[in-house]
Amino acid sequence: MSKSTFTPNAQVVSSIEEAVATSHSVYGSLRLAAQFAAPELDLDKPLGESVREVRNNYSEYFAGDHNLQAVFNDFLTLHYAADTAVSFERKRGKEVEEVHTTAEQAVQMSKHDMRKAAKEVRESEGEGRSTGGGRKPRTPEAKPGTAKNLTTSAASAIENLLKSEAGIQALRELLKAKGYQLRKVAK
Repeated sequence: MSKSTFTPNAQVVSSIEEAVATSHSVYGSLRLAAQFAAPELDLDKPLGESVREVRNNYSEYFAGDHNLQAVFNDFLTLHYAADTAVSFERKRGKEVEEVHTTAEQAVQMSKHDMRKAAKEVRESEGEGRSTGGGRKPRTPEAKPGTAKNLTTSAASAIENLLKSEAGIQALRELLKAKGYQLRKVAK
């Protein structure tokens, strides 16, 4: 359907506009809430402890929404360290620019830039996330001694075992003791 003959569905447009307005108002509301809560931050305590204390005071009002709590936490972090110089990379399409600002100014930035600034503040205060997290490999690497890593001498020893009738009988007895039965497959 070409753009010139397209007539937008009023319900779809209404829903999209509501979503856009809501997304802007949620972020703006959290920014304002953090601004009002900023005087409650105890600057005599370490960053993490002070921010965590204020965030926990209001945690019941987030109705378990951890994403909202995280954004509120980032705003509080920036308010705590308002005079801290912050530098981070901002990507705009294919261009990457270095941004130099203060934590106080970062409060007014876009959500992504604000969150990058808060991360930089936490790292400079030694409150960054611990390393080692993230997704783990689906299958662990093969360990020495597994079938994938058999040496040629071990492979030849197994081959020699299977060539002799005594070796096959020993294998049958071992498998039988473990509850298995070895049978020759017709060719």
